[in-house]
Amino acid sequence: MMSAVLGLLSFGAGLALVLWGATVRRGMERDGVLHGAGLMPAGAARDAA
Repeated sequence: MMSAVLGLLSFGAGLALVLWGATVRRGMERDGVLHGAGLMPAGAARDAA
């Protein structure tokens, strides 16, 4: 039972990471910001570009 719960938790965490990465990449493509700048606040990313 415990292993099933841990499996579901790890699956959910992996899915959340994939969705977060896709969102960051889509935002960078829309703003034309260099890769890696998606981790910075929007204002700092714009200033760096």
